[in-house]
Amino acid sequence: MKKRIFLKFPPQFSKLINNQSIVEFAGDNLLELINYLDCTYGNNIRERLLNDENRLRLYLNIFIGENNINSLEGINSLISDGDKISLILPRAGG
Repeated sequence: MKKRIFLKFPPQFSKLINNQSIVEFAGDNLLELINYLDCTYGNNIRERLLNDENRLRLYLNIFIGENNINSLEGINSLISDGDKISLILPRAGG
């Protein structure tokens, strides 16, 4: 059964998925969502988000709802229908 997932990505990542804010996919976890986005939209999305060990790149944070995936099951965190997935980049400034 397909899940409807809401995406909130910063502009430099959002453009890679044609500025889609809602996707429907049949997977169960975040890794499957990333694979789906990579297969559907290309643009090396998987490579941009994950390192060679299938771990989220250090400079990225992903939240499922209000929960950082690091406090869940990382890239294998389960996704439910209606979840909001947010990709957060660190801010620097002075």
